[in-house]
Amino acid sequence: MRGRDERLAPAPPNAQPGKEQMRVAQRAGGRGFSIGKQIMFSLIIVGGLLLAAESSIRIWALYFRTSYERYNAGTGRLELVPNLRHTKRGQEFRINSKGFVGPEFDEQPPSGVYRIFAVGDSCTFGAGFWETAYPSVLERRLKESAFPRRFEVINAGVEGYNSTFALGRIRDELLRYRPQLMIIYIGWNDLMKADPANASRVDEYPRLAELLDRSYLLKAYKKLLFINLRPLVFRPSTSAVTEDTQAFDHFVPMRYRSNLEEMIRLLRSHHIGILLVTLPTVVRPGMTAEELRRAHVFLPYFAGAYGVSPLLSLHRVYNRAIVEVGRRNGVELVDLAAAFETAGDKTSYFWDTMHPSEKGHALIAETLFRRIKELEVEGRL
Repeated sequence: MRGRDERLAPAPPNAQPGKEQMRVAQRAGGRGFSIGKQIMFSLIIVGGLLLAAESSIRIWALYFRTSYERYNAGTGRLELVPNLRHTKRGQEFRINSKGFVGPEFDEQPPSGVYRIFAVGDSCTFGAGFWETAYPSVLERRLKESAFPRRFEVINAGVEGYNSTFALGRIRDELLRYRPQLMIIYIGWNDLMKADPANASRVDEYPRLAELLDRSYLLKAYKKLLFINLRPLVFRPSTSAVTEDTQAFDHFVPMRYRSNLEEMIRLLRSHHIGILLVTLPTVVRPGMTAEELRRAHVFLPYFAGAYGVSPLLSLHRVYNRAIVEVGRRNGVELVDLAAAFETAGDKTSYFWDTMHPSEKGHALIAETLFRRIKELEVEGRL
């Protein structure tokens, strides 16, 4: 019993039972991480998670996003998967063996055939339904006319292309098919995804800007935030105050202009004619929120352009760039934007902000046909 009593007896007043525990804690703390190391390891973990997210989204976007596009690591661009063909709702989706929308064509233009290429993005791609896309409609109109030579129009549109990708495809691929005329209808992906507020940062930090521009994680974040979530929380502005109507009037899309200039230089060095076209849109001044909804309008992937007037200001800037580049270089210009403005109610001509409906493709083809006919009659083709 004594041993038990001794174990339960209180410690003497002069005893210091905490010292041993403090020494043990100090030794344990000495083996722990300093604040600096904790921050470093936290950054490594966060960086690893971001890298994993970037890799996962990149793999999905480049290899699994659609069944008809694939990533070419050699060029750094998406291209169409060859030899795809199916029918949907009575329309044929077709990508030929060379990776172009539509039927097969010869490597070199046959004798007596004037070959035209239509270069563009999804507005030219036409969802892959080649017979209703404007290049095919244009070809039929040209063949119906009493011209002494035959015409061939090849659809070189690829969904998601911006002016940088279009320039790369012209340089790396299209020239070998020896086109005699190139229709250049490109710019919407530049307009929708290149934030004018970042223009000065691009000049100041070009490497960082290029890195961010190539980040698929950032692209996915922007699409989620500005296309999917923003409309659920905010309504687009429909005001017509000067601040909105002139929101981007002083912006100069330098990369876009530079790409257009390089396309012109490259094509002229190979003696290929050029038709630049402006960008039409369903959006018009004074549209209400309900009209925007019915027209399936979506707005740019950045802040500051979430409204009718800011978008139209940015739209004017890009079309002004097209017109100025064309005039400075003496290139033929077709003002598609003006053609749609005179067509009355534009809603039936578009599926959304910029993608033409079957009726819209027909109007584009007819507008291009009239200009090509004029050039042919004048002996300038």
